[in-house]
Amino acid sequence: MKDLSERIAAEEAEFAREAEGFPDLSKDPGFVFEGLRLDAVLEVRKAMEASGISQAELARRLGCSAQNVSRMLRDEANFTLAMLAKLAVALDRDFGMRLFGKDEEVVVRKARVRIRRSAKTAPKPRTEARKRS
Repeated sequence: MKDLSERIAAEEAEFAREAEGFPDLSKDPGFVFEGLRLDAVLEVRKAMEASGISQAELARRLGCSAQNVSRMLRDEANFTLAMLAKLAVALDRDFGMRLFGKDEEVVVRKARVRIRRSAKTAPKPRTEARKRS
């Protein structure tokens, strides 16, 4: 049986073969916008579910109609930073945003976000050892 890294490499190669001939949408601002919007909707839904907050309760906390919240959750919203801040407060959450390089991978573990750098952009290792606390 292949180890995990070999399986991942094989899947990535297969994906690359299947993607040939399709445009690279990662450079299309409209495509990137849609991905960000969908991410925001999913995060709001997850926070609501985790907190047991209904659409009506979220609307009350935001000071808007339940119709507006419903529209947001149906992927029709164009979130402003102000609305994202209101949602964070209403859901008792922190809001985070980070730009990272195309050759970096976001790794989420135990509610911490770290950036994994590729070998060519990784900072040089320190020569001194740091104690873990």
